[in-house]
Amino acid sequence: MKSKEVISLRQLFFIIVGYTTGAAFILIAGLNYMKKGIYVSDFFTLCLGVIMMIMMSYIIKKYPNKNISYIAEDIFGKVGAWFAIMIFLLAAFFIGCLTEYHISNLMSQMIMLEMPKWVVVIFITIATTLILNNGFEVTSRAIECIYPLLLGVTFILFITMFILMFDYKSLWPIVNERPVDIIRATIVSYAFPYADMVLLLFIFPLLKQTKGVLKVSLKGTLTVGLFFILQGIVVVSAFGGTQAQKFNFPFFEVARLISFGEYFERLEILILIIWFFGIFIKLSVCIFVCSKCFQYLFKLKDYKPLVFPCGLLLIPFGVNLTTDLNDGRVLHYVFILTAKLPMIIIFALMFIITLIKSKSIKNKDTK
Repeated sequence: MKSKEVISLRQLFFIIVGYTTGAAFILIAGLNYMKKGIYVSDFFTLCLGVIMMIMMSYIIKKYPNKNISYIAEDIFGKVGAWFAIMIFLLAAFFIGCLTEYHISNLMSQMIMLEMPKWVVVIFITIATTLILNNGFEVTSRAIECIYPLLLGVTFILFITMFILMFDYKSLWPIVNERPVDIIRATIVSYAFPYADMVLLLFIFPLLKQTKGVLKVSLKGTLTVGLFFILQGIVVVSAFGGTQAQKFNFPFFEVARLISFGEYFERLEILILIIWFFGIFIKLSVCIFVCSKCFQYLFKLKDYKPLVFPCGLLLIPFGVNLTTDLNDGRVLHYVFILTAKLPMIIIFALMFIITLIKSKSIKNKDTK
């Protein structure tokens, strides 16, 4: 008999942080809409992320140890669940493609200018699928072993950059920012990467216990939010809002400015290592979700045989998505409307219906 995969709350914390930062670790999506006050929109998006985690934890507590297909069928019925799983599949596929697109552009434009994009993408995708093919539980253990060290290094780097680069004159005043720009920056920053957290609905059912899930989820989300707020402050302090908007990878450019004496000058290497592992976590979740969705749609017994095909399917789309970053931003908006927005709507409906069902059952019990 095949044993069920399980993960711990500690592993969930590192998955939340690594998955959510992912490609966004050196990208600042909302910077195109706000200059000095990007950290304000980061705070608002953090609040939205916290609300999402509260909703997600509530759903999981009402359906302890139940997979997403069971939850979807109980809420929407079999037909509705089929459409919901299709939307999750589409969203996971698009998010995976965008993740590979970001890494291929960084490597081809900033690191290895002569190397074809597909080399790096194939390498990291195959490495991810080989580990994930052993099961998500094994992948979670690998994350738990390595990511705490990287997270500690990340924290030290962010504090160091904050101390060296902080300049309140570059951040103030923010009264010149129009309310519409703050709203637009908040929406874009929420869409990338906080909205991607909805896919963690597929990970939560793997938990050994649901007690304490809200506390751990909020800790992970607040950690992510703190990193993004510090990231925005550091970038704007280093370059100023107008200049920072000209860079495709502004945080990576900041890392290039920092050195400690003559013996430690390539700080961006550490940033790349942390970013690569975040990409690994994000791709692992996306490929896992795609595999689980196909498993449900085709009524298969196991998702593991689907891991490698799903990973390979992402490669041509991720590499050939577009060769222009401006077109890439347009495609991101298209993906928001066609995949992420429906995914968020489905998630919101799941929470609302679960809340209504729970209250109706509670009212019946009190009568």
